[in-house]
Amino acid sequence: MFFCTPIHSHNNLLLFVFCMIIIIIHKVNKYLYFSTNII
Repeated sequence: MFFCTPIHSHNNLLLFVFCMIIIIIHKVNKYLYFSTNII
């Protein structure tokens, strides 16, 4: 990750949280897709 710029630390934090939310949603969607596929 790019946390080397302390000037834009707030923007980096927002970007990091945004990426984490996207990753979590992607994993949940994949899990739901696989469980509905099994059913």
